[in-house]
Amino acid sequence: MGNPRSTKVMGYKSYHHSHKKRLIISWKEYGRIVKDLAKKVEDKFAPDCIIGNSKGGCIIGGTIAAILRKDFYPMRISRRVKDEIVFTKPKVNVIPSVNISDKKVLLVDDMAVSGETLKMAKILLKKKRPKEIKTLTLARHKNSFLPDFCGLTSNDCIVFPWDRWVYMNGKFRIHPELVTK
Repeated sequence: MGNPRSTKVMGYKSYHHSHKKRLIISWKEYGRIVKDLAKKVEDKFAPDCIIGNSKGGCIIGGTIAAILRKDFYPMRISRRVKDEIVFTKPKVNVIPSVNISDKKVLLVDDMAVSGETLKMAKILLKKKRPKEIKTLTLARHKNSFLPDFCGLTSNDCIVFPWDRWVYMNGKFRIHPELVTK
């Protein structure tokens, strides 16, 4: 399912940002943040199901769904192909086919900057007539889109634990874009 307004841009690397510092989140820190978010979500919203935007939102959403014992469904709306930004606007690739009518839905992504991806996902999901949709991100930048739930706010380049290592040429390596020259 494509977005005809999406226009291609030259391959823009994931971590080529103007941030002065990097905030590297370890798996241990990730666990602490996600457990705290899961508690807040259950106490303040109690969703019936969780939908995670691929890739990072599926990791976070799946973890929260497991903690809260909720159903989890993936979706994919992204500017990226093979980890490079290639579209100026997010492109819709996969939307959940599950019935969410009259359900409280938690929509999850890893990072909120412009909020364009979450806003687009919310518009698509509203067509399925859920009772309510709340948004959650693990992180966001200051002065950027504010989701309903967020684990941390920083203007640093945030490196999630699943993005730190890549498997290339038969070896695990630090993501090449994270290696300082």
